[in-house]
Amino acid sequence: MSDPLATTHLKLPYLAAAQAQKHVTHNEALTLLDTAVQLAVLDSDLTAPPGSPVDGDRHIVAASATDAWASHDGDIATWVDGAWAFATPEEGWLAFDLGGAQLLVRLSGAWTPVGGGVGALTELGINATADTTNRLAVRSAAVLFSDVEAADGGTGDMRVIVNKETDADSATFLFQSGFSGRAEIGLAGDTDFVFKVSPDGTTWAEAIRIDKDTGLATIPYDNGTSGLTATTVQAAIDEVAAGGGGGGGAVASVFGRTGAVTATASDYDASQVDNDSGVSGSTVKDALDALSTAVSGKQASDGDLTAIAALSPTNDDIIQRKAGAWTNRTMAQLKTDLALSKSDVGLGSVTNDAQLKAASNLSDVASATTARTNLGLGGAARLSVGTTTGTVAAGDDSRITGAAQKASNLSDLASASTARTNLGLGSAATL
Repeated sequence: MSDPLATTHLKLPYLAAAQAQKHVTHNEALTLLDTAVQLAVLDSDLTAPPGSPVDGDRHIVAASATDAWASHDGDIATWVDGAWAFATPEEGWLAFDLGGAQLLVRLSGAWTPVGGGVGALTELGINATADTTNRLAVRSAAVLFSDVEAADGGTGDMRVIVNKETDADSATFLFQSGFSGRAEIGLAGDTDFVFKVSPDGTTWAEAIRIDKDTGLATIPYDNGTSGLTATTVQAAIDEVAAGGGGGGGAVASVFGRTGAVTATASDYDASQVDNDSGVSGSTVKDALDALSTAVSGKQASDGDLTAIAALSPTNDDIIQRKAGAWTNRTMAQLKTDLALSKSDVGLGSVTNDAQLKAASNLSDVASATTARTNLGLGGAARLSVGTTTGTVAAGDDSRITGAAQKASNLSDLASASTARTNLGLGSAATL
């Protein structure tokens, strides 16, 4: 039975006629309104009052409450004027739990998150308008479906299930451009998995069909130029394997033979191959074998050797790798490139002090005396020609005695006959 002195739902006290201190009753009603209207609580999981509440703090009392909250499970506890005041919620009340960041609803005597207590929704639009056809409508740049990790009680899996009532119905994903269909994948009117495309949303072409029983894919085949009658790739393969072609008829002949033709080695003789290379062989196999034998002992292909072979050096040129490439160089170019010094050839400590210089005219010999001795020169080698003491006598020098004089015309010889004999003159020389 409802209290005749209070309102039915919020239990706000009425002012009685001739009541004294009406302001007390009025203020109590205002406190209840302040507690219940625009209800947002700090939390909903405390079983005992917090240690230092602030005036106006509101909490949903959790089950099995103690201390000042005992026997107030599920009530709204408000700290007012230094004491706890309580409001008992009715079914359907809504409260936002700030601590849990969730909207709660009072159902069946308990506070339940709105998502768990609202029940089945017939339509839901998220930034869009849902209708009886599109009962879930989402208008967003992206949609995320994520798993619930095992630590949070989930399995870690994430699966989207698209179900249809009968095999003849469709369970597909439709891709549109400007709300006009362009591609569709899924179970479209049967139980095979298909891929379809459309240029205009009206005319559809089936691109791939995967058979539900065999898993084999059927792919359309354009037989416009092949001459086959098949319209799928698999059917075309089967038709060719069965001897089809040219409109589906049998092949007329192979190598000039009709009927069931079995290829032989002679069908592939060397005359059918351009063998300008000079490789011999009466069949393709023989030619390949001969080629293999011919190249087995050859130098393997090498980029450096190929580059060197392309050069055109002249006599006495040197092949040199320069700036990352092979080139031919003259001796003069090589000398310039090398720029050798004495140290490069192991003559770093060699000087010219041990050799005679032509420009010194023998002035750089270590000992002139030793040099004259080595040349077999006597003391006269150092004297000048003259008529005085210390010179070598010559001409009419009075120091020369016993010598025939030019002016005497050999009249001063000791013996003319002996002279003639010494000169090998006979007796006829005096006739």
